[in-house]
Amino acid sequence: AVMMRRSGLAGETDTLMAVHQDAAGVMWFGANCGGLIRWTESGVRAFTRRDGLPDDCVRTLASGHDGTLWIGTLNGIARMKGGRIDSFSTDDGFASVSVMALAVDRHGALWVGSGSGGLDRFADGRVSNFNIATGLSSNDVRAVLESRDGGLWIGTFGGGLNYMKDGRVTVYGRDQGLKNSAVLALAEDPDDALAHARRMPA
Repeated sequence: AVMMRRSGLAGETDTLMAVHQDAAGVMWFGANCGGLIRWTESGVRAFTRRDGLPDDCVRTLASGHDGTLWIGTLNGIARMKGGRIDSFSTDDGFASVSVMALAVDRHGALWVGSGSGGLDRFADGRVSNFNIATGLSSNDVRAVLESRDGGLWIGTFGGGLNYMKDGRVTVYGRDQGLKNSAVLALAEDPDDALAHARRMPA
């Protein structure tokens, strides 16, 4: 927030919703309705709807092995590569435009978690959807993480934690010892153990 104010890039709010460092070491920030912020040694720059983002409310960021930056907003997904920004929405097959989580797996596929449409997989120009009907515990996906064994951990808001591998989904909720059914962030430690950040009770 201080960096944004000092550089004159603060939007409607100083709240940062996403922080991401790409393979080249560039820092990216998603501002709460203030666009996408790029921070390098040479300076700070903001990207907004005027530059091609589908919305200025950026919620999540991920980068691919090929240098592509994926930007999840409240009104669709954007892909930035080589200075060009392309946008994707439900017209392109995605289940929802309200993007809450992004992850790029080891094969280069993009996984998109949304607030109401479950989980989309985008690869080779095609979208596949996973939702309650295919075994997820909730269609409100807030976190996605590929584990070292190639499986996918999926944090939901209200449905606990899901693990998907080889087409099978295993659900971890209160009955399996999860203290809270809202899983908002995921990380894997060096010992392959999963750590999750959850919504704290009021």
